[in-house]
Amino acid sequence: GIHSPPPAKSPRSLEAARVAPRLPSPTPDNVGLAVCLFAFFAHFYSFAIQETITTPFVVMRYEWSQARVDALFAAVSALSLATSVLVARLAQRWSDHELLVLSLLLGGGGSLILLDPPLVPFDLSEARFLAGFALITVAFPFGRNVALSMFSKVLGPADQGEWMGLMFVVGALPRCLGPSWSLYALQLACSVFPEPSPCPPGGRTCLEFTISAAIFGAALLAVGRWRQNLRPYGDRDAQAGERDGLVA
Repeated sequence: GIHSPPPAKSPRSLEAARVAPRLPSPTPDNVGLAVCLFAFFAHFYSFAIQETITTPFVVMRYEWSQARVDALFAAVSALSLATSVLVARLAQRWSDHELLVLSLLLGGGGSLILLDPPLVPFDLSEARFLAGFALITVAFPFGRNVALSMFSKVLGPADQGEWMGLMFVVGALPRCLGPSWSLYALQLACSVFPEPSPCPPGGRTCLEFTISAAIFGAALLAVGRWRQNLRPYGDRDAQAGERDGLVA
């Protein structure tokens, strides 16, 4: 058979289609998104510093061989993998907010452990360096994975492409700036804190890990202060409905 052409739309229906109101796109909580971005930045900042300074620092300060440095980074890879598996397990029992707080506490604690004189009264021993190194290593996959998850949930049905691109730009900034800044900060600290002298081999860690600890502390305060803004998109709507008497 011969199919008849579809009936032409009337001018009135065409005019109605042109003037039909467009539904507004979902609006995410910008404060919650900003807090997630800040926490994401905090973890990438500390990790970028750590991975940059470790090799030259341990070689100069503790006289490590290259083989020992390679073994350390192999152990770090295994630790990161184990931590990612642990995050998946803990996510079944703990909330994203609790996991994010834990990651910030671990990262901030690792940064404080890595401080050296004159901000702390004792030298940065090899054991302390490894302990701080391990805490930041564990904190990074915790914070990265959980911040990404929370960011996506806060966004909800909004278009996520540009927002996720922004998040990865925020994570890339410290990875780009970290190599030049972190090595410079080791030597700058010797000028800012000239005592005790002489400056130890490899420089002082007190400046850059004070900044790292401060960033973690600020992120922790932000996560606590704006906790309600970190609710998933659907939970936020449900809470608003309860407040307006729309949900029993």
